[in-house]
Amino acid sequence: MAKRGENIYKRKDGRWEARAIKGYNEHGKAVYAYFYGRTYKEAKDKMFMSLPYVDGSPMPTLQNSEDAQENAIFFGELLDKWLECSKLRVKESSYVKYHNLVNKHIKPSLGDFALPNINSTTVNRFVVDKLSDKDGIANGLSVKTVKDLISVIKSALRFGKDEGLISDFNINVTLPKDKPNNMRVLSTDEQTALEKFLCADMDCHATR
Repeated sequence: MAKRGENIYKRKDGRWEARAIKGYNEHGKAVYAYFYGRTYKEAKDKMFMSLPYVDGSPMPTLQNSEDAQENAIFFGELLDKWLECSKLRVKESSYVKYHNLVNKHIKPSLGDFALPNINSTTVNRFVVDKLSDKDGIANGLSVKTVKDLISVIKSALRFGKDEGLISDFNINVTLPKDKPNNMRVLSTDEQTALEKFLCADMDCHATR
């Protein structure tokens, strides 16, 4: 089992896999290096020998990622902290809902982004992706579900601000409006027919 705070796991094929950040791409998203070994120690040793900065030294960054260099905390880490805190203050059903939204939708898309790179542009791209049909199949999420995702993202960022992990955030998201439910008003003839049916039904009950 992986130790808390370490990205070292035992694979299904029996080998151990260690994962460490070797830099960031132009969008501030983490780029990982992977190391394998027959034992936990072997994988960890390979990681430390190949990447000397994982022991706390400054991490290298790729081009155009100054923000990520200033703050190496990732959104996935913040989400985990937010979930842990939420578990103590919300109903179990609400926690289960948040947990599913975070782990099924938010972390796979945004978890590897450094906190300063969670901005309006990043989140709007996330929204478009979640609302989009894929491969010609209408399997995009509903507007209601995407609104819930945005609510979780903003709540986690507020938590990060309160904890001093980020100075501030400003997320402006454009969402399509929910389609209104079309209500049809009964015609005069339909209203008359309905009234007659209801009156006849009441008479039947009264004579029983």
